[in-house]
Amino acid sequence: MLEHQGSRRFLLGLAFHGSPLPTNRSRFPRQNRSRSGRRSSAPLDTCRPKAAAWLSTRKCAACHHVPMPLWALGEAGRQGYAIDQKFVADTTESLLGSRDKLMASKNFPNPADPPDPRPQGRGLNMGLPFLAVATRSLPRLEEGQKRSLKLIAEEILRKQQPDGSWEFFATLRRPPINESQTTDAAWIVMALEGETGPDAPESQREALSRAVAWLDAAKPSDLHQDKALKLLSGESLRQAPRYDAIHH
Repeated sequence: MLEHQGSRRFLLGLAFHGSPLPTNRSRFPRQNRSRSGRRSSAPLDTCRPKAAAWLSTRKCAACHHVPMPLWALGEAGRQGYAIDQKFVADTTESLLGSRDKLMASKNFPNPADPPDPRPQGRGLNMGLPFLAVATRSLPRLEEGQKRSLKLIAEEILRKQQPDGSWEFFATLRRPPINESQTTDAAWIVMALEGETGPDAPESQREALSRAVAWLDAAKPSDLHQDKALKLLSGESLRQAPRYDAIHH
């Protein structure tokens, strides 16, 4: 758990790096750089092997164990850190390369599978928005990967409730990731924002508006993740033009 917390702190630091948030740079040490001039960071050294080990042993990317390291590596690469680019590219393709690959990751429902009788079977698999948010850190996507992201957006809309929220299952609460209904909704909204460009169907834009309105009206909490995601979703909105850069 401590290793996961450390990688999440590093990830949020990367996500906010260069944002208009006030900082006191003199408080932080100068970043170490390799001989090639690229930044290096010890937390990144654990991201790739941990994610690779999870995929090889569990054959599953239906939670945060793969998308979070993928996101951290993608953000790090954008900001000049040395990363394993082949691992990032191969992992992204293995998860998003096609509908079949998306289903094989156990993220996306397979029509051939028997219905899931558990209560959470009717809800949204949170691995989908985690993965969609992670891919927004990547410099480009292949056509099959873009189509998979559209499938994810469609699944998100299919599971949305009339009030704009998504059902939350308290028995699956796993702090500090699936911490509350509002934290899950924030992840989902960020994922949907990434797929709701100017050419998106009106129904999708309306669904996003309902989700944002629900989240804005939700009772605020003192949860650390709620506060961090509020900042991160605000940064996501400011970077909205990146949709065109990654999808075209």
